[in-house]
Amino acid sequence: MGPSDLLLDVGDHNRLTDPAFITTLDKIVDSSREYDVTPSMHCTTRPGPTDVNEAIERGFRFCAVDSDTAFLRTAASRALRNMKGWKRVEESEQPRL
Repeated sequence: MGPSDLLLDVGDHNRLTDPAFITTLDKIVDSSREYDVTPSMHCTTRPGPTDVNEAIERGFRFCAVDSDTAFLRTAASRALRNMKGWKRVEESEQPRL
């Protein structure tokens, strides 16, 4: 289950603490157990109901953590921070092709 899509269905995309959203998370876990399906959610590491640890406590058993773009962004930022002598080139300084 994707929490962003679910939030759009139950109300405001940015309201992770919306009671309707929390209730729906619990319904997903309960329904998954009833139909013998693994309750799954795309999780984050930020505090709140989509935090991977809170999701596991709630009953989710398959938790994808963050996204491919988040992992790539983090790794790219780390690599750039570790480069010695690197500086950002301003747009006006970039060569024209």
